[in-house]
Amino acid sequence: MEEGIEFYHPEDRPIIQAAVDRLRADGESYDLELREMTDNGEVYWVRTTGVPEYDADDNLTAMRGVYRDITDRKQQEVELERTRSQVKSERDGKEAIRRLLLRTATDREIADSFCSLLTTNHDYDAAWVVQSYNWESRATDETVWVAGHDDVGGIADEFKTGELSAVKATRRALETGEPVTITTETVGETAVVEWLTAWGLQSVRSVPLTHDGITYGALTVVQCGDGSEVSQQLVDEVATAVAFKQQVHQQRDALITDTLVECKMRIPADHFLGRLTGGPEIASDVTVQAHELHRDDDGLVTYLLKTADTDGEKLAVAARSIDSVREARLLTTSGTPVVRIRIEGLTIGTVFQRFGGVLQSVTARNGIVDFSVEFPRRTDIRGVVEVVQETWPSVSARSRTERSDGGDRAATFDGLTHKQEDALRAATVAGFFERPQNSTAHDVAEILGISRSTVLQHLRTAEQKLFGDAFGTESRGE
Repeated sequence: MEEGIEFYHPEDRPIIQAAVDRLRADGESYDLELREMTDNGEVYWVRTTGVPEYDADDNLTAMRGVYRDITDRKQQEVELERTRSQVKSERDGKEAIRRLLLRTATDREIADSFCSLLTTNHDYDAAWVVQSYNWESRATDETVWVAGHDDVGGIADEFKTGELSAVKATRRALETGEPVTITTETVGETAVVEWLTAWGLQSVRSVPLTHDGITYGALTVVQCGDGSEVSQQLVDEVATAVAFKQQVHQQRDALITDTLVECKMRIPADHFLGRLTGGPEIASDVTVQAHELHRDDDGLVTYLLKTADTDGEKLAVAARSIDSVREARLLTTSGTPVVRIRIEGLTIGTVFQRFGGVLQSVTARNGIVDFSVEFPRRTDIRGVVEVVQETWPSVSARSRTERSDGGDRAATFDGLTHKQEDALRAATVAGFFERPQNSTAHDVAEILGISRSTVLQHLRTAEQKLFGDAFGTESRGE
């Protein structure tokens, strides 16, 4: 028996030795799950039991037991516990994100709170947020420090003096729009690897702050360890939450302004609507009205095209030849035809949203696209145009006029969700509210890719909110 004990893991030998001693001295049986170790250091789990056997004179004569390999079961238990721990960590992280979204006010407070969450509760050694746009110089190639938490020491100072090698991951995330991870094992990243090693760190991860197709900046974290998949997912969710809150702030600022700037812009080339109406399939005298809806969960943006100047099916066929168009179909055949198209990539409406702008109208004719947009009075229109030119170089601002808002804008749509607003817009464009109806609830459901009952629920709730605000009565939300 003494020789058998030597096969057990060094940390478990005292346990089995004590159990054997109690059995010999007091006749106490044992049932244990312990580790054994082979000569080459391989560890496996066994279940071992011991029961005393006595002779007629009640003398201990032998020990009988069971010995079974339970390594597979133990590994399953460890994996189950790891999964439970990950689920709890993910649940706790999401709850913390929700609380911070409700509590924080300014963009700087948002960034500071989430960086503190990551460094205090989730084993990151430093975290910081940068903007991808310098609002003072209007330079789009700068990364501007917003906030950060640093348990390493000196990272903020290195960033501001331009000596922070880890910012390479941040800039790449901004350029590509994809998360970037660099570890001390990454090949071809000598400067970053040397920086990580000098600070005693293992990895740096940078995630772009992107919401609805617009990138506001990047969240970057560093840590001494490799980091689990759950911790990386948490960083991604934090980045999404920060981007969402920044967009909400800019749109809310736009809604509460007393004076609006109506700006008319034109893109004579570059835009997909210009390529559509300027192509050989569509006559030069055809005018197309376009309505942009919000981005769907699959990353595509829906446009509704309406024109009385050409056949709807011809318009749909022409749209399918455009590279960025992933789907085009005629939705209504009675009245003015409506064509639904779904496109990938950045859209003009999401760019305007970044500056608190609201797209009022879009028309395209003979390759030229005209936009009417409303911005808060303090918006730097030249800065907006410069950002739009990064994607559509030929854009130009043609006019700018100011008008008093009177608060009506905030009261109109501020209480609606994106889905309710899209349902109202799609129903209106498709002629659902016309008499006789140009489309049914089923047609609107097809436009939005949802069920007929969900469409009707969105429309009823939106009407209740709008009429309740207009007539001073309370309405129930969804």
